[in-house]
Amino acid sequence: MSNILDALIIGNGPAGISAAVYLKRAGKNVTVIGKHSGSLLKSKLIENYYGFYGSGVELFESGIKLATSLGIEIRTEEATDITPGDGVFTTTTDKNEYISTNIVFAVGVEKKSVKIPGLADLEGKGVSRCAVCDGFFFREKRVCVLGNGEFALHEARYLSNICKEVVILTNGQEYDTFDLSNISNIKTEIKKIARVLEKDDMFNGVEFVDGATDEFSGMFIALGTAGSDAFARKLGLYAENGIITVDKNMQTDIPGFYAAGDCTGAPFQVAKAVYQGMTAAYHIINKE
Repeated sequence: MSNILDALIIGNGPAGISAAVYLKRAGKNVTVIGKHSGSLLKSKLIENYYGFYGSGVELFESGIKLATSLGIEIRTEEATDITPGDGVFTTTTDKNEYISTNIVFAVGVEKKSVKIPGLADLEGKGVSRCAVCDGFFFREKRVCVLGNGEFALHEARYLSNICKEVVILTNGQEYDTFDLSNISNIKTEIKKIARVLEKDDMFNGVEFVDGATDEFSGMFIALGTAGSDAFARKLGLYAENGIITVDKNMQTDIPGFYAAGDCTGAPFQVAKAVYQGMTAAYHIINKE
């Protein structure tokens, strides 16, 4: 493509679409690229976002409809490379090449999967990927968190204020030294999981490879991320477990490169993503 965009939005979820809408309404030349909306499509019911009650798919489709009604071009493409240049960025996708003076990086975080028999079938049935979203349903219950890094610890700490007991399951993986001081109801289990257990079509616990079993009311998957981390490292941005550091304007250490949404860290909420997308756009609009 020969024309230079005022902003390329990488990511078509709440953060990216919010940024695109504000930029377009301010008369900026903007394009959105993205292949999916990440964890939003897996949310069967959203009941903590102002003025909305429905599924993640409905919210995603509503955002896309708003953007297209404003004439915003949304392309189903995946970014494979981003190269900063002389006041511009060159973004290569699986289909095109874009040149823009600004980038709003809103890819979310890639929720890693793990091959544990029965796990995928129970997502939404006692297995969740968001403690803030679903922890309320397990108050005073015994739950587990699947993961071995800071993301898992973050989810466990949040759940420890709601649940009776939280067990971090590392599934045989090495884990970070968790600081569990002053948190008596969080434990860690390092044994490898053979399969998940179910009862009445709901998650009921896990069986380990040694044959031992443990019952839980719910499981929260917190396996970390890869996508945003790869781009951040290539560009020389600070990123730990896929989390990109931004300032109050959502700008990274690279002028003109913004990040918004889940890739900036917890809390992983739609309200936060929309706010950050708007904030990034507002700064782009007003800095010129």
